[in-house]
Amino acid sequence: MFLVTGGTGFFGKTLVRALAQRGEPVRVLARANSDVSGLDVKNVTLVRGSIEDRASMEQALRGVDVLFHSAAVVKELVKDRSIFDAINVAAFDSVLDLAGQAGVKRVVYTSSFFALGPSDRAPARIADESWQREPRYCTDYERTKYLAEAVVQKHVASGLDVVSVLPGFIFGPGDMTEGNLITRTLLDLEQGRLPGLPGGGRKLWCLVSTEDVKQGHLLALEKGKKGARYLIGGDNVAIIDLLREYHRLGGSRPPRLSLPFFVVDVGGALEELRWKLTGANVMLSKGKACAARHDWAYSSERARKELGYTWTPWQEVLARTVAWMKDKGLLKARGGAR
Repeated sequence: MFLVTGGTGFFGKTLVRALAQRGEPVRVLARANSDVSGLDVKNVTLVRGSIEDRASMEQALRGVDVLFHSAAVVKELVKDRSIFDAINVAAFDSVLDLAGQAGVKRVVYTSSFFALGPSDRAPARIADESWQREPRYCTDYERTKYLAEAVVQKHVASGLDVVSVLPGFIFGPGDMTEGNLITRTLLDLEQGRLPGLPGGGRKLWCLVSTEDVKQGHLLALEKGKKGARYLIGGDNVAIIDLLREYHRLGGSRPPRLSLPFFVVDVGGALEELRWKLTGANVMLSKGKACAARHDWAYSSERARKELGYTWTPWQEVLARTVAWMKDKGLLKARGGAR
């Protein structure tokens, strides 16, 4: 029996469907207001509850052999910032405690490259699992994902079998949630909401397809070492190169304006203030402005060697994404590549 937390999210639904196809029962913990579309498939059972509610977690964990923990607060801006610590750290700690008590044989934890921090100072601007980050954070999400690594090691030391998976920037066809950052960026460009690129868009991002992240989780289940963490990424790409290829595939032209980072910082602060005062949806925040200053590039060599992990070239994933956007009416067809 598999249990998946966070199974209603952008990546989570892909994981749930993949587990269901294995023919074993899959249980998904979902809040009452969660979007469960796409999960009405064979072998999948929904349990209403949340990871911070011990009673619902105890119920969900009964008879479970493997827990895939993907639940987290990913939102950029929230009214009460304490929710990041409450969910990403404290509730996670409780979940692992309950998993141990329930006799769960293995936990596959969806961490994030953000736990490792920016890669600017790494050799060739590309970091791996051994990278020692500086204790400075752009967002509460980044900070709490780093803190959650210590939670993992505490429970591993107590005997729980936990393997951590650290995906890069996940992209591909799927729900337009905040976790679908790349496709949302393409949509912003398409709708004229991307006037310029911070630093000319030359910072590196580790891009990985949803399907490859799914495969990385399954490989971690089967071959991962207890207490180990694996970067599940793909190609490291400058955002300007991504947008140029998007344009070649029929999307809008990349913005030509290169925005100095200090301008982005000011814009992020002003937009965040506007959000606090009015509640309006904003594209930029202080956290996003900070992240735009850095490289977020990583090597998946350990996963390749120990798990047999491989990834899809980013151009192929982008082509699929563009086709999906056209099919969904998010991108108007322009007569093919230019």
